[in-house]
Amino acid sequence: MLGSVTTTKQAPARGNSYELYDRLADQMSTRMGDAVKNVKQLTTLIWLVGAVLQGQSIALSQLATFLPGDAEAESRVTRIRRWLMNTHFDPWALYQPLLKHVLAGWHAACLSVVVDGTLVFGDRLQIVRLSLVHANRAIPLWWVVVPGTGLVKAERLQALFQQVADFLRPYARQVRCLADRGFRDHDWAQMCLAVGWQYRIRITRNTHVHLRSGRTMRLDGFHLKRGRTLCLTEVTLTLHDLVARRCHARPRTGHHHLRPARPSRSPAGVRLAYGHRAILPR
Repeated sequence: MLGSVTTTKQAPARGNSYELYDRLADQMSTRMGDAVKNVKQLTTLIWLVGAVLQGQSIALSQLATFLPGDAEAESRVTRIRRWLMNTHFDPWALYQPLLKHVLAGWHAACLSVVVDGTLVFGDRLQIVRLSLVHANRAIPLWWVVVPGTGLVKAERLQALFQQVADFLRPYARQVRCLADRGFRDHDWAQMCLAVGWQYRIRITRNTHVHLRSGRTMRLDGFHLKRGRTLCLTEVTLTLHDLVARRCHARPRTGHHHLRPARPSRSPAGVRLAYGHRAILPR
């Protein structure tokens, strides 16, 4: 144990830390060196990446045990905090070269991007992240920290969506945004269309749909049996004239999704599809 900050049962192997640093520095310095004016900023980043990999944690007290030097753990934590609060470099400028390396060779691909959020720091902050789905993994694309609780307004993330959409455009023929029911507001669907994406947003089973016959009913009122599919046409799903030209329901786990079939059309005539949760498309 180093100092009184960390709770690790045994001191980390510093030799392994230096070996991992050398391997990371060889890759990261080549691709990210031009994004920083001070090489010390990149050096600290490389040490922190190695600390996360070795410590399997993002707790500063845990990361501090993997940083070099003879300083007390509390001093290392302070060093990490100063680096995180440094406003003299652009995180996107650092991260973008790594993403380009990961996506090298991708062309005209059909991509799925997940937007999700989590509450942290006593539910006082929300982290909203966009991730690329690949091989059953989520590759982080970009994220933003939003203060407060409750549903995040789509307009607050307009710049984030546009930035990621611009970055993915050379690699993608089609992008589908997948979202949980916390993003079920029609503003999120419209924002996806505005950046050229399709969307598939989960909605709650008690959502009311307005049928072509004029009848209104809840989604769970269809009482579908497992393995059965129900197709509907001309279904209004919101109060903003978003009309579903073709809808389908497929019972699997009790969840429902909203997605467009023709994202190129205007929001007022967008084709939407509704259904219980299905396997996410590759």
